[in-house]
Amino acid sequence: MKLIISHTNAAEEALVNTDGRVVLEYEQSYQHGDAIEIQFEPDEIPAYYWVQLDSAMLLAKLYFTQPVWRYVIPFGEQRLVYPETSFAGEKHLVQVWQSDIPYQQTNLAFNPYDQVEPMGAFPHAEANIETRHDPTFAAKNAIDGYILNAHHGEYPYQSWGINRDPEAQIHLSFGRPITLKRIAIVLRADFPHDSVWTSGLITFDDGTSMTLSFDKTADRQWFETNKSDVTGFSLDHLVKADDESPFPALTEIEAY
Repeated sequence: MKLIISHTNAAEEALVNTDGRVVLEYEQSYQHGDAIEIQFEPDEIPAYYWVQLDSAMLLAKLYFTQPVWRYVIPFGEQRLVYPETSFAGEKHLVQVWQSDIPYQQTNLAFNPYDQVEPMGAFPHAEANIETRHDPTFAAKNAIDGYILNAHHGEYPYQSWGINRDPEAQIHLSFGRPITLKRIAIVLRADFPHDSVWTSGLITFDDGTSMTLSFDKTADRQWFETNKSDVTGFSLDHLVKADDESPFPALTEIEAY
């Protein structure tokens, strides 16, 4: 496995520590167009890896399926959903190492490094509607691990916004079959600005489905699934509450 910072005309490769971690110390400011690349050997994937691309970012366990994964450093409005200090300054530490505990009950819908384009790293979220194509309302915000929901907008209150469209759908892919015990939904709760959904439909990739009924609350709402061989699911048929606000939204979806 190689870990590389790629520029327009150059690349800087990682060091490998004796504990099996691939670590890169990068002592320059990131420039627009820079990217972090993880390059896997054929026998290293598919597999789980721990990933931390910046000291200000959360540590995450991702499932990789492709030989090259490329993470473009966010700039401009794309930075609105990240910690202010992330990818900033002139000293950066990037770490990747293989997970030796692949099977445990954990949130398999957690990926703070998700991107709009699927790049073979899972979980991955995508939606048919995102409010104004604004990054603070992107589908990937629903799996980034930030569940503060008393406000809306930029970090740490990013969410999936549906632009008032009742046909909105978000889809979550795991990249391999998993055993799914339960799902947690965190609705955005910036009341009275926000409305909520009273119900929604989860449709699994095998075609089976289940209806979820929601309460008006800022807390996690739990739903038992107990399904095997789940590769992904969609959430849609979202029914808005009968109130004055036109703005229901999803802060986080978790899958255990």
